[in-house]
Amino acid sequence: MTRSTSAKIMKPYKEQSSDWKPKKVSEPDVGTYEPTKAITLVKSCKPKYAFPKSKCLKFTVEFSNTKKHIPGAGNYNVEKCYDKINRPYLKKRY
Repeated sequence: MTRSTSAKIMKPYKEQSSDWKPKKVSEPDVGTYEPTKAITLVKSCKPKYAFPKSKCLKFTVEFSNTKKHIPGAGNYNVEKCYDKINRPYLKKRY
């Protein structure tokens, strides 16, 4: 690469059209903006209020309702072999 002190102005590869306005196309582009439609879409409108029709439940109540189908700890049937608790015989150490 060599450095040069002079600057050279090159001719553009393609001739640009003399029309400065963007052309209208059906795709989203700068030329597709229609200000008359935009004004109607941006106008202010009255706020719409909606109240829930269901009961207002607290989070803890709602969570407990989802776990209702799980039985408690005392509701399980314990097998007969677990009724008796045996401890192994420990030798006296002295």
